[in-house]
This record gives sequence, C-alpha cells and structure tokens, in this order.
Amino acid sequence: FQTDPWIGLTLVTLAMVISASVVFSPGFFFPPEIAGRAFWTALALGFGLFLLVGALLVVDTISRDLIGIDLPLPTILVLVITIAVYEPALDWTRRRSDGRSAADVARGRLLAALGQRALTAQPADAGVQPALARVTKALDLAGATVVRHDGTVAATEGHQPDPTTAPTIALVAKDEVMGELRVGRTRSGAPLRPDDEALLLLSAEYVAAALRAGRRENEQAVALSGLSEERAEVDSSGSRLYEALVRHSAATSGLHVFALGPLRVERDGLSIERWGGEKAGSRQAQGLFAFLFDRGERGVAKDEVLDLIWPDTEVDRADLAFHRTLGGLRHTLGPGASGRRTIQFHNDRYRLDPKLLEWSDVQPFLSHLERARVAQEPAERLRSLEVARALYRGEYLDDCPFYGDSSHVEEQRALLRSRSIDLLIALGEGYEASGDRASAAAAYREAVATALDDCPLAEAGLLRLAAV
Repeated sequence: FQTDPWIGLTLVTLAMVISASVVFSPGFFFPPEIAGRAFWTALALGFGLFLLVGALLVVDTISRDLIGIDLPLPTILVLVITIAVYEPALDWTRRRSDGRSAADVARGRLLAALGQRALTAQPADAGVQPALARVTKALDLAGATVVRHDGTVAATEGHQPDPTTAPTIALVAKDEVMGELRVGRTRSGAPLRPDDEALLLLSAEYVAAALRAGRRENEQAVALSGLSEERAEVDSSGSRLYEALVRHSAATSGLHVFALGPLRVERDGLSIERWGGEKAGSRQAQGLFAFLFDRGERGVAKDEVLDLIWPDTEVDRADLAFHRTLGGLRHTLGPGASGRRTIQFHNDRYRLDPKLLEWSDVQPFLSHLERARVAQEPAERLRSLEVARALYRGEYLDDCPFYGDSSHVEEQRALLRSRSIDLLIALGEGYEASGDRASAAAAYREAVATALDDCPLAEAGLLRLAAV
C-alpha cells in the first residue's frame, strides 16, 4: 500500500527537534564557539548515521542474494561490530585531531564526571559573558562589567562603567566574595525599576556561582570529583535567570516621560512621534497629553481643554474635535481594546491611568535633590546633585504645543526652575569648597543663565572665585 510522504517528513522533523532539545537542554548561555562546535559535531554524527544506515541496507541486500537466507544475520553482525568499535574509534580520532593538552583532557574528563554532555561541555564560567550580554540588552544598559576579587575583568559588555561612579553589586557565593558586578547607566538615562534591580541581583547570584565553580574546576581538574553539587547550583541559577529574562522580555513596558525640557515620551525605547489618529491633530493630542500628565490625580475637565486648545471654535465643533482628539490619543497610548483604559473618566474629569506611566524625570529629579540634602559625605552629595542636574534639560514642558505656553503650567515650571537654580548654587558651593574652581564657576554661570531675574548667590560665588 502507499503511504503519505508527509508522515515520514513529519517524523524526521520531530526527531530533529527532539535531538536539538536533548543537546541544548543542559545549559542556557552558550558562547558562540560551543554552539558552533555542537552544531557541526551533531551534523557530522547525523551524516555518519545516514551512511551507516545506508551501508546496513546494502549489506542486507547483498547477504540475502549471496547466502540465500531470508534473515538479516550479516546486518546484525555488522551493527554489533559498529557499536563495539564506536567509542574506541571516537577517542582515537579525538586524540589525533584536536591536539588538546593534558590540562584540556583533564578538564574534559572533569566535565564528563560532572554530567556535562560531550557536545556542549564548557567551563562553568564560560556562560558569564553570554549571560551578561543578555542582561545588558534586556535592561538597555550602556555597559556592564564583571570584575574578579583580584581586579581582573571576567566579562564585559558594551562600554565599561566608570569604577568610581558606577553602582556595584557584590558577587558572593557560599559566603565568599568573588568580585563585583559594575552596572552602567541605561541608554535612556532612566533609573532602573525594582524588577530590573531584582533581575540584576539574580544575575549577580548566577555570575558569582559561575565564577566560583569555574575556579574550583581549575583547581580540581585532576581530582574529577566534588563539583557535581556545585555545577547543579550553577545550572539552577542559570535556569532562574533564563526564566526571569523571558518574563522580563514578555512584560509590557509603560511610558517614559521626559518633561524637564522639551516634552519627549518613549515606549520600549522608541519616541512617540505621531500623537493623534487619522482625524485628530497630533499637536492637539500632544497638548492634551501634557495637560493630563501635569494634572495627575486632579484630572482635567473638558471645558478646561476646550478653552485651552479650541478657544475660538464653536461649542459643537470644539466638542467634536475634543472627542476625536481624545480617541486618537487613547489609541496612541494603548493600541487595541486597551486604549480606552489609558485615559479614565470619573466625576466629570479625565485622568491618565497611573499604570500607564512607568517613569518620568520629575520625581527622580526631586528624589536626588532630597538625597543630596540628607547626604553626610560631600562626595555623595555632589554625585546626587550631578544626577539631578543631568535630569533637568530645561524648562518644564518647554516647547509643548498649546499647554507649554499656557498659564496652567507656570506654577510648576517656576517651582522646578527654582529647585534647579538651588541645586546649581549648591553644586558651585560644593566644588568651591573642594578646590575645583572650574566646575564651581561653570555651576554658578549656569545658575545665572537659568534664573529669569538676578541671582545674587551665584553672582557672589563668581566674584569670590574671581578674587582668588
């Protein structure tokens, strides 16, 4: 009878998928050379198996014709011989083809004793670099570096963070300090969220365990014992990190609002350029978003929006334009069915859904000013002030259509401008006290330029520097 050829093709495909899962299931972070070696070796073994099956079929056909016995006895004999000589032949080929040193052979035996598969066997710390690359990409970091306790760099990704200013996480495994993980800033300049910090701690746990296991493998390459439990801990930590990375990648990120200066809003690292829908103006929708963002929990009444954006338009036409703009903005903020939830209507007032805003630069700006106020060390105080200085790009909601030129924004804008001037004066005084006259003068001049009126404290600071 005839069989559908797709059945055989499906079985072959399923067998390939299962084989790939068996090869790569023991680990999660493979360097390119390990993955490449596993691929080509598996390909060669598959081709060899194909030749073996073909040879067995030829032997079976010939034996039936010559012997005249309708039993596959010669084929079975050839198969038994092949199985018997496979392992010795493979070892002989490896010794003469790979040129490994005695230390490499000992390491291979150690990894085999630890249950590592031949195709994907690698030192425990070989997964640190791929894992660091995944974490850096997942958190959108400019760079990150793993430094051992002796000061040598174990792995680095992107730009190496400045060791004097970069946040560090101690790498501790089994109560032993293995080094530290230096974390650079995010590319957007936004601080890390709590779940991002949890992911970094999980990364540090994995890296610390991997570095320690790798060192012990080097020390015990000849002993071939004692590291099974340690290796299991590394794989377990890698599994948790991998699952956390998957969850982190699948999570829906909210909006990042840069309001200190020209308004910029980002989602997933991409700036929102088109604010309105097909029938709604983009400038009007952006102005409406700024109004809602600035008001926060207080919300905005429709009449306030009409007076701001459509002051000279007939009521009916203005009302229609408002609802079109509102619908377009909702679609921009939350495409699909979730769009209506992005802007909520309650008690005759419209409000942004708090869950929509993941981060804005206003709160971190004020938080760093507070940290500087309570800081005990001058260096710590200056660091917090510099972070706040970098966040303040200019006037609050500057150059924002409609809302940026309205009276509604003036009170908050003046407050934040005043706080910015205060931090610049504090920076100038701090640098002046530390003897850094150039930085002090730059801070004082920036304070004078930022102030709309006279700035006596900054001007007095410049006079003191000029008199020295």
